[in-house]
Amino acid sequence: MKIKNVQTLYFDKSENKLWIGTFNSGLWTLDLGNYSLHRIKGQHLSFFNPIRAITPYDNNRILVGIDGGGVYFVDKHTSETKLFVNTEDSGEFFLRGNGIYAVTKDFQDNIWIGSYTGGVSVAISLKYPINIMTHERGNPQSLVNNNVNDIEENINYDLWFATDDGISIRNKSDHRWKHILKIYCNSRFM
Repeated sequence: MKIKNVQTLYFDKSENKLWIGTFNSGLWTLDLGNYSLHRIKGQHLSFFNPIRAITPYDNNRILVGIDGGGVYFVDKHTSETKLFVNTEDSGEFFLRGNGIYAVTKDFQDNIWIGSYTGGVSVAISLKYPINIMTHERGNPQSLVNNNVNDIEENINYDLWFATDDGISIRNKSDHRWKHILKIYCNSRFM
């Protein structure tokens, strides 16, 4: 078997398995013990859109962010997939954009979802509905750009958002924003 256009990886140390998200060939696993490659069976049609993010959720599940498809849970042992959230969801959970580029779980089990054009949505584990953070023109205490490509948490539990206009950092302690590597193409728009 041959995989093309790998978009994202997640190494599951406990299973010694590499999860592989592709551009249009679905979700795969590579067993690092014997290097056997397996396509996840029974994938929803959304999994054949670009898979941009794979992140652990708990001991049994991972979260998979799909460009144009939303966010899914995948059972690590049975490979069963279940929709977590997308723009069409009619419940309390919904996203402002299905172009998912980043999914991260923080130290408090909150799920941060970065989308292309929809900003950042966060599913707070202790309350609902999902909170949404977006760029507010002229407000430096907001996300610098709504095209969010990746989300990381540093050792101080601050959240770093990679956007098309640089990096926005949300301080854990006071929830203030700092922006670095901001692109200054034309100062009259700032």
